[in-house]
Amino acid sequence: MRWWGIGLSKKQMEIDLLAQSTDGNALLIGEVKWTESVNIERVLHSLNQKIENLPIYKPPTIFKAVFQQLHASHPEVYVFTPDDVIGALG
Repeated sequence: MRWWGIGLSKKQMEIDLLAQSTDGNALLIGEVKWTESVNIERVLHSLNQKIENLPIYKPPTIFKAVFQQLHASHPEVYVFTPDDVIGALG
């Protein structure tokens, strides 16, 4: 689901994708960037700030994800393309 709300900073914030595991022990937080040139480091920094500012329960495991057009890899964030998502559904 997409999440909009007031963060701990008392300012409005938006998260493109937020999903909690059924047992409540993990949270997936993701950003969707639909340009051909994505700065993963900048997106990761933004995700980390949003996690710190999130006014809801933060479980012990938090997965960070970026959904973008082109394949990339980074040790701290999962990167998914449309082909990855469609492939997982088929």
